[in-house]
Amino acid sequence: RPPNSFFIYRVEKARQHRDGELPGYPMDLAGRSFSKYVGELWKKEPEEVQKWYKLLAEEAKKRHHIQYPHYQYRPNR
Repeated sequence: RPPNSFFIYRVEKARQHRDGELPGYPMDLAGRSFSKYVGELWKKEPEEVQKWYKLLAEEAKKRHHIQYPHYQYRPNR
């Protein structure tokens, strides 16, 4: 499944966190609390930044479609 814009943003923030480049977040917390923190950051990002990540998500979607042309998302319910 191709990543959405928020997932790409979260991966980047996780890398920054791992490298100690994410100010204001304790290094010893992870998982759900980290996702909540990044979600708040995402909401505060300017529209231009969110558009950039949406563009990255569209590119990822195109690459995914080329690699898996018959992929269809089917959640297990």
